[in-house]
Amino acid sequence: MPVERSRVLLRTFADYEGRWDLLEVDQGAAPVLLPSRFRDLALSDSVGLPPDHEWREGLPEW
Repeated sequence: MPVERSRVLLRTFADYEGRWDLLEVDQGAAPVLLPSRFRDLALSDSVGLPPDHEWREGLPEW
């Protein structure tokens, strides 16, 4: 689904703004900066994580 058709508001990603430093961190070590309410939704079928996504084995700290 294209981003412009997303049902997530832009402010959802506000904590990532200016965090260019995260590009140099291993993804497993990068903090999740999404609002906490998204943790409960992360494994929902509507999110559409691939079957082999690492979050399916355990969600990171939020």
